[in-house]
Amino acid sequence: MFGRWTILRLRLHAVRHGSRLEVARGARIAPPLDASLAAAQVAIGSGGRLERGGPLVVERGRLAIGRDVRAGRDWSIEVLQGEGDGSIVMGDRCRIEDRVMLITFGAGSISIGCDVFVGWGTILAAHARLSVGDGSAIAEYVSIRAHDHAPTEEDPVHHSPMRVAPVTIGRRVWVGAKVTITAGVTIGDDAVVGANAVVTHDVPPGAVVGGVPARPLPTGR
Repeated sequence: MFGRWTILRLRLHAVRHGSRLEVARGARIAPPLDASLAAAQVAIGSGGRLERGGPLVVERGRLAIGRDVRAGRDWSIEVLQGEGDGSIVMGDRCRIEDRVMLITFGAGSISIGCDVFVGWGTILAAHARLSVGDGSAIAEYVSIRAHDHAPTEEDPVHHSPMRVAPVTIGRRVWVGAKVTITAGVTIGDDAVVGANAVVTHDVPPGAVVGGVPARPLPTGR
């Protein structure tokens, strides 16, 4: 059930924690919502429908959700310790399926264009800039990260320094199920990435790739 109480409580929480919240008329957020806003800027466009989800965490960063966005259940959106351009921005008419996680750290940012589909269980995570162009489709259980670890002999892997590099996914790109896209990769417009591929190098516009690591595939054109 969608109710005004959820938005009202979110507004009160924002005021209490020094955040700026704008929720356009017609936007609906389902309870319960586990939210934490701290010195944040949050804007949710009209006609949006966010099913029961959370956590919604924005720490000194920015979250902007466009018009007519649909988000399924158990989503997670987090801008952690945002600084500089730390943000998550989502364009109009996006469709976010169940259990999707969007998370940035520090100055990292995620930019999702208009009319983008993100499938079940997908994670987009960024210490740098991660962008997805208009009209692209990302299938279920995809992992896209604009950073990875650079292990040292002294540190446990999870405490090792980060290698940070932007990821750019162009317009009308189709990313198949269970794909992994690593830091520093650019995928050109109209490309197709086959299911279960691991993309470690740039993909030219219009190319079809697959495999581990991903390589060009014949298209039959």
